[in-house]
Amino acid sequence: GVYSFTVTPSIYTTYVARWKSVASGSVVAQVAPTIRLVPGGQGYMKAIVSSPVSLWNRHLYLQRLSQFGQWVNIAPLTLGQLNGRLFRPVSYLPKGVSHIRVFLTVNQAGNGLLAAHSGTQTIVRKR
Repeated sequence: GVYSFTVTPSIYTTYVARWKSVASGSVVAQVAPTIRLVPGGQGYMKAIVSSPVSLWNRHLYLQRLSQFGQWVNIAPLTLGQLNGRLFRPVSYLPKGVSHIRVFLTVNQAGNGLLAAHSGTQTIVRKR
C-alpha cells in the first residue's frame, strides 16, 4: 500500500518511517528561507527574508541577469535586525533595462538552511 501526508519541516527535522517493528533509515530535512523583493516608493526596494532564525548582519547579494543568461553579483546587502534591507537598485545598475533579484548563499544562510533567491524584478534606469 501507499501512504502520504504533507508536513512543513523546521531546521534539521528528522523523519523515520516505521511499520510494525521495522524502521527505515532516517532522513534529515533542511529548509530554504523565503525571500521577497518588494518595490517601494521613490526608486527604493526592500528585500525581506522570512527565516526561522535571525539573519541579522548576514549578506544578501543583489544580482543582475547578464546578456548571457547568467546571474551576476552586483553588490552585497547587509540584513538588518528584522531580516530586511531597504536599498536603491538603480545606484548599482547600468543604464537601460535590468532584471534583478536578491540571493542568499548557503554559507550566509547558516546551519540547517539552504540557499534561496527572490523573484525577478525589472528595473529601467534612464540616466
